[in-house]
Amino acid sequence: MRVGVLLQRTLFGAVVASLAASAATANDHPGKTIDFAMVAMVPAIYQTADAKLECPAGLHQTNKDNWLAQYPTEQEQAAFIEKRIHLAPYGAGADHPEYFMQFRGPQGQISTFNPELFKDLPLREIQSKVGYGLNLDGTSDGRATPKTCKHEKFAAADGPPVAIDNQIYRILGCAPGWRKGGYKTDRRRREQVAQVMNRVLFRVSDVDDEMNDDDVKVTVYKGIDPIQTDGAGKAVPGGQQRIDVRYTKYTSETHGKIVNGVLTTDPVDQYFAVWTVQTPAERYMRGMRYQLTLNPTGAKGLAAGYEDLRYWWMNYAQSYQIGVDALGMWDPPALYEAANRLADGYLDPTTGRCTAISFAYDTELVRANIVMPRSDDPLVTNPSLDAAKRTVQPSPQARGESSSQVVAGKVSNSR
Repeated sequence: MRVGVLLQRTLFGAVVASLAASAATANDHPGKTIDFAMVAMVPAIYQTADAKLECPAGLHQTNKDNWLAQYPTEQEQAAFIEKRIHLAPYGAGADHPEYFMQFRGPQGQISTFNPELFKDLPLREIQSKVGYGLNLDGTSDGRATPKTCKHEKFAAADGPPVAIDNQIYRILGCAPGWRKGGYKTDRRRREQVAQVMNRVLFRVSDVDDEMNDDDVKVTVYKGIDPIQTDGAGKAVPGGQQRIDVRYTKYTSETHGKIVNGVLTTDPVDQYFAVWTVQTPAERYMRGMRYQLTLNPTGAKGLAAGYEDLRYWWMNYAQSYQIGVDALGMWDPPALYEAANRLADGYLDPTTGRCTAISFAYDTELVRANIVMPRSDDPLVTNPSLDAAKRTVQPSPQARGESSSQVVAGKVSNSR
């Protein structure tokens, strides 16, 4: 037992040392280091005021719409309600009175976790020819390649006339919850700032010139600290952010370049820990790259790549299944079918089907100060980290200490 604990601590110490070395390298390089914390990453939705251009048939049909189609008569509806209403944990009179309608499988299976059991009304997909995003597959026409499936491209809605990939937009663009001002978009923005599980730290190092630099290093970490906000709840720059050394799975490194103040990164696979609608989960984004315009207080632009469908659907189904009708206005089986049919990335040669779907997310960062935790921080001293999971430790400044950090047995400045 004791040997196992010692081994765990030894391995954990090696992980911390590796992260520390990575963080220290940025400080040792003669170039500048710029640190950020992510405050938003939501689907980039091109939309018109009345939605008639992009959604001519109307917005998404909901789970209730499909329930009505499945049980069209009053007698059938009454029999279903009598048989299934007890399955709704919130009851018929709570905030989500139609939640029980999801349990419409042959044996009462819920539609979010058993979408393949249903043949629902087809998803109303985006019909617009323009959208936001980046060219991910390198083609101008969306033809199949050894790594991608054939798909229709969008013309870039802004900037140079480029054919871009964004199949997430194709399936979510007509969903009321994801359009500007929709419940999901607003909640995702709030949770990105409010929930420390969602903390993403973004470091650009080896920077010689913030306007133009042909080679910079970009490192993404998981953080652990709150983001400072003003009286209106808006994130403000300048706060200190510790790297969450427990989870190296969420660390990635790549390179990029800055041209006229716009940072463009090379593709990299990235895992994210997420907390969405009171639900912990993970996302796995393949070939992820950023195109961000730097400014004195942060950066804004796009994150683009491919969402791994297995991770994406589990996160989506778990977190949004309670409010499919009352909040998000979507139908799980129809969305699941469309996502798998329109998936365009990371072709599985065995099945001949793509396993990931292209995305473009509006992304916003604020400038921050990324630091390694002190050697006596619970994040470092306790591999089980039960205390660190429940509490957020004050920064050295809050404890009246120096901003110098103990890194891999030596003292180095935090920037």
